[in-house]
Amino acid sequence: MGSLRVKLVLISKYKINRVVRRNLPDLPVNIFLKPFSGKKMILQAFFPLSDGTEISIMCTHLDAFTVGTDIMTKQLNCLRYNLGVLDSKKHSLGACRRF
Repeated sequence: MGSLRVKLVLISKYKINRVVRRNLPDLPVNIFLKPFSGKKMILQAFFPLSDGTEISIMCTHLDAFTVGTDIMTKQLNCLRYNLGVLDSKKHSLGACRRF
């Protein structure tokens, strides 16, 4: 599908079991600014532990220039939701459709 105009990288010397990209809500911009507005996301990696369980690491890039919108709140709520799901030991995270 091509580039989403935002690059996230997680470099590790340890084995990564799997990596999942989760979309965050988009900044509401007009049709002329849309091509210059990067798609924000959460990059989540799962690392195996010696006892057979996994640890999850997330990195993200949130919108910085959000004056006049509630997009930062929506993106943070999405991140909190995904962290809450991990905290409750349900490793199958859903998309941020609620936000």
